[in-house]
Amino acid sequence: MRNKVELVFYKGNWYHPNFFKRRKTCLKRAGYACQHCGKKQGDAYITNKGRESKIVLQAHHVNGDRTNPRAALVALCKSCHMIADAPLHRRTRHRKERDTQIAVGQLTGKWFEKGGLSVRYR
Repeated sequence: MRNKVELVFYKGNWYHPNFFKRRKTCLKRAGYACQHCGKKQGDAYITNKGRESKIVLQAHHVNGDRTNPRAALVALCKSCHMIADAPLHRRTRHRKERDTQIAVGQLTGKWFEKGGLSVRYR
């Protein structure tokens, strides 16, 4: 029987407790550079709004499983991380839009989830 592990709630998500240690190891292994575009941690750049900002690196779960104690991690800058997680963000946005429509009564009838899509049957 496996030991139960207490997950850690951080910035709206649950993580395995060893993620924070593994995150540091991941960034160090990548040489503190984005493994997709090569930008270095702390490099300055100008945002789309004309402000100066610095590159921030994040550890990305390749398979998306934040609770896996041995998940594959890659170091990505915030921009590349958003691109990598785009399908997840898109699904979340559509689900929230659908939930809002149901809450205000714009969607009626019997609905069910099929393959991640909302399908109405008659």
